[in-house]
Parts: sequence; C-alpha cells; structure tokens
Amino acid sequence: MQAAFRITTKVLPGNKIEIELPEAEIGDNVDVFVILPEKTKVKQRSAIEIIEEVHAKRTPKSAEEIDRQLQEENYFFKDSRYFKILWFSNVNSLISAVLSSILL
Repeated sequence: MQAAFRITTKVLPGNKIEIELPEAEIGDNVDVFVILPEKTKVKQRSAIEIIEEVHAKRTPKSAEEIDRQLQEENYFFKDSRYFKILWFSNVNSLISAVLSSILL
C-alpha cells in the first residue's frame, strides 16, 4: 500500500519549501503535490459605488414623507429638555452667545 502524508509548511525565502519524510530513504523517488490556498480578492469600491448601493436598497421617499420626517425631528429637538435649539439671525449673535456662555 502506498503511504501518503499531508504536510503543511511555509514557503521559505526564494519561494522554496522543505519537507521531511520519516519513511523515505535517500534516493527514493516521490511525487509532490502543492496546493496553494485561494487568495480572496478584496473588491475595492469607490465611495460613489457604496452610496449608490445604499440608495438602491432603500425605498424612495416622496417630498411629503421627507418633510414629515424633518418636522418630527424638529419637534423632538424643540421640545426636548436635553437640547436647546438656538436660531441666530447672523454670525455676530452666534459669536456673542458663545462668548457669553464661556464667560458665565
């Protein structure tokens, strides 16, 4: 009966492998099969492709649905005791509010 061995080894420098056979003698002929592992190729996608994929999975919303969702979110933030929405008519009032909150 033919003896068969399964041996896992690492590729050495120079793309060589080394195998030790306990039941072989010097000068014996042997058959060697090398099976390389499959390398998974990572598909690189652009940001646009990823965004398009996400949008393709979502159901499209009408303008009315988007407006309703924005109103619900706005209601939450206006009525939440944890958030205070400040509406500034210009940049100067924003700067003044920030400085006064820092100085308090």
